[in-house]
Amino acid sequence: MLTVPGLETLQARKRELLLESDVNRQILQLEAKQIRLVVQHWKQSYSWVPGAWTWAVPIAGFLMPRRFKKARSLIATASMVWMFVRKLWQREGKQ
Repeated sequence: MLTVPGLETLQARKRELLLESDVNRQILQLEAKQIRLVVQHWKQSYSWVPGAWTWAVPIAGFLMPRRFKKARSLIATASMVWMFVRKLWQREGKQ
């Protein structure tokens, strides 16, 4: 049988890379599970925030003077960010 010089070295390197890839895949799965646990804990710890936010935003908008336009825009931005985060949480819960 005809052998290519260095073929054994390449095959050994291929096996090493496959093992390394498998280890990296398992590490990524573990890290993803840890992230899910942290997010789940955070969601449980701050489950009161949506209710408080629903009441706080209209009250803050009513009490805030019109001369503080930057602060009002900050609250509006924070409200939009919160709605986006809440939608992400809902999607995470369905998966």
